[in-house]
Amino acid sequence: MNDKIDVEATVVNQRVTPTFYIKGVSPQVTDKVYPLSSNTKFGSTTLGRDSACHIVVNEPGVSRQHAAFHVEEGAVWLEDLNSANGTFVNKVSISRQEVYPGDLIAFDKVQFKLDVLGDVV
Repeated sequence: MNDKIDVEATVVNQRVTPTFYIKGVSPQVTDKVYPLSSNTKFGSTTLGRDSACHIVVNEPGVSRQHAAFHVEEGAVWLEDLNSANGTFVNKVSISRQEVYPGDLIAFDKVQFKLDVLGDVV
């Protein structure tokens, strides 16, 4: 039996692709959890009142096609789709911005927090 350790061998770490999701925090969406996928058409997850959206939020202040989440190389970008009432990250209006776990995201009065399972590298 060879008890020698090859100190020059490269150790290959397994990278776990993080799974991002948004969790509802306002009364309209309390305890609702929606995964954000990079595998959807065009690599984005859409949110709005329209039934064609990946995440449907039936609230009057949410536009039919309100916003899109883009998961790109371990990061999440949030884009407002010219909504009537705007998209906010930590109470600041955005058009397109990178968002991070713990950020408070609001579509009119509907609020979510971004979270992640796995490590972001």
